[in-house]
Amino acid sequence: MKRSLVITLVVLLAMALLASLATAGATATAAAPAPEKSVEKELAKLKALAAGKKKADSFRFIVLSDVHTPPHTPAGQTPPEQLANFSNLVEEINLLKPDFVIGTGDLIHGYAKPETLNEEWDTYLGIVANSKQPFLSVEGNHDIFDKPAEQVWQERMGPLYYSFDYAGSHFICLDSVESQNWPDDGPQTIGAGQLAWLKADLEAHKKAKNIFVFMHKPYFVEDRAAASNWPEVHKLLRQYPTRVVFAGHYHQYRKYDTVDGIEQVINSTSGSDTGNTPQIGDFRDYLLVEVNGAKVDWLVIRPGSIFSSDLIDQALYRELEASQKQITFSPQIEPFAYAKPPQSITVTVENPSAAEVDSEITWQMPNPAWRITPQSAPIKIAANGKASAQFNLQLTDARWTAGMLPRATVNMLLRQGTRRMPVDTELTRAADAMDCPRAPAMKIDGKLSEWKTARAVMVRPEEADNWNPDNFYGGIRVMWDGKWLYIAGEIQDDKAIDANPTNDNAPGDMLGVGIAGKDYRLGMQGGKGVIYLGGNDGYKPYPAAQIAATHKGNVTVYEAALPLSVIFKDAPKVGDKVEIGVYASDQDGPAGAAWMGTATTAMMK
Repeated sequence: MKRSLVITLVVLLAMALLASLATAGATATAAAPAPEKSVEKELAKLKALAAGKKKADSFRFIVLSDVHTPPHTPAGQTPPEQLANFSNLVEEINLLKPDFVIGTGDLIHGYAKPETLNEEWDTYLGIVANSKQPFLSVEGNHDIFDKPAEQVWQERMGPLYYSFDYAGSHFICLDSVESQNWPDDGPQTIGAGQLAWLKADLEAHKKAKNIFVFMHKPYFVEDRAAASNWPEVHKLLRQYPTRVVFAGHYHQYRKYDTVDGIEQVINSTSGSDTGNTPQIGDFRDYLLVEVNGAKVDWLVIRPGSIFSSDLIDQALYRELEASQKQITFSPQIEPFAYAKPPQSITVTVENPSAAEVDSEITWQMPNPAWRITPQSAPIKIAANGKASAQFNLQLTDARWTAGMLPRATVNMLLRQGTRRMPVDTELTRAADAMDCPRAPAMKIDGKLSEWKTARAVMVRPEEADNWNPDNFYGGIRVMWDGKWLYIAGEIQDDKAIDANPTNDNAPGDMLGVGIAGKDYRLGMQGGKGVIYLGGNDGYKPYPAAQIAATHKGNVTVYEAALPLSVIFKDAPKVGDKVEIGVYASDQDGPAGAAWMGTATTAMMK
């Protein structure tokens, strides 16, 4: 699944200028490819296959996604089924004898150092080598997430985006994880360089009978692609014979809305974990696409089964999504650091159907720190009515509210009361919003004695399932005056490491803050605070700011003052809202680097 490596609103202006590759019946962004690179090698196989093809415009291909191939590890550390899922899948695809296969991203587990990435790519490519068909690869956010990972891809796999022709059709493989899209939950766009390449590529192949587009992140899902420029991309695609856009990322099959004649499909995971509601696409699958001239269709295949492309009822999915909003909680969990959780929770369930619902509310705890009693309680809801139930809540440590929250499940009636389905939703957390009060006379010393009027919003872990607040926890506060915007961060960490903010792969322990399109990184070096500002040429020291950092026990305090005149085009005033993205890294965890991140809104007071 997608990983929210850094939750920040920063849009970096870095843009990769990639040349167009036109060789072996294909165009690509890299220069002359090395024979050992996977994409170029598979394109060469495909060209040879096309040369011997008898029926010019009829063929089949497979689309799969999110296999998350793990590395070779000692016995017991990798679930045996994780490798078997992908290996068995390749063998099954061999029996189907498609013309070729395309994997749309998250092909390895990723988010690791280059040596581990190479080990994972060894495993992935070793399985791909068993394919009897050309096997093309498209990168996902688990494959490329920083510059070193991008370099490994280019060295092992090939171009970041490319296109090729086969049997009268044109195939375009896009890069949805470009550097300006790091972190995962920041703005998600097709960059200007790639967009210019796409325009030229489409125009050069406008006479193709069909055009197919492949990418990892489904930017056409408007409510999930923050600040996406997909409308611009779609407007371009619709000018040409584009038939289908294939994507992955969400581990759930959906045949999404057809727009301007272009079908849009999200493929589920082909080898990793899914949700537990198969009625709405929670299952492992891959797609067998059949092309006959301008006619295109596909089958949804699960191990041992074949399903039509209309397997998932879009209306039912939307009804199930809407029903999640019919389960509400009071009070909400506060987003502030060290805020005490409520001692009781009231769950209210609405029943929009014309039939009475006789069900129960059942809780699932994310970890032993949480306890809700009773664990389940009956609830009877009149037709077109609502009902509530109250539960006691106990939490051993308030810091756990930064992580995963308990989930409540209710069997609801859908399809006008004719279909009973489980609906589950997480205990809700109040919006990450905070005040930015006027600052008193400030001294930037890392002691925070002047910060009593500013409440800290907690910075949440991005890998909440294996997170522990004893290892990594934090909060951030902001204040301002007529000259400065002040930032204070308090990060609990069981071990402090000096920062290296210029290296994305190993930044050390640090606090990153994104404000008004600029990315600042605060850290310690040699016991002193340092601050860097990101730009087109990387991160450089930022002497215009003031910075102090202290470390005592397991708490590192960062205190900084940033000049308002540089941050904002117009001087801020009381009542203005400032969007702030915050992230922090911890480099000494047992499983490698850990990250926390929060996007928040600060109100100028």
